[in-house]
Amino acid sequence: MRPTYEQLKELNPLLGQQSSKEVETLIDAIIDSGYEWRDDKKLFYNPKFQVSVRTQGLDMFTAESFKQQQKTILDPEKIQREQTLRKSYKNSAWFMFLLFILALSSFIWWGWKLGLVFILLMIIVGYVTGKQRKGIRER
Repeated sequence: MRPTYEQLKELNPLLGQQSSKEVETLIDAIIDSGYEWRDDKKLFYNPKFQVSVRTQGLDMFTAESFKQQQKTILDPEKIQREQTLRKSYKNSAWFMFLLFILALSSFIWWGWKLGLVFILLMIIVGYVTGKQRKGIRER
């Protein structure tokens, strides 16, 4: 199902500045990009990439500008990079948490020297993972 010009204009009054033909062309471009109209949430949803386009911002797009933006947003390489970064953040956060717990317990039970070793390890791991993430972002 696809929304009508009147429905979209009701959801976003700024679309009234555009002609119905321009809005219909924009809707066609959105649907051609793999989005489906979700009437229950009043937005366009792309099930493949699990992203949505709200109706509030549609007045800023033309059909061509929407297609151009989708090429940059839904670039498979960019999506893969983002997933790698998220996984990297998650893994390093757990490892840093483990090192923090070891450092804390070392200060309490085993002595301050071992605690300092774990804190030094935390600093080194944080520096190295930060460099790795920067390299992933720049690719």
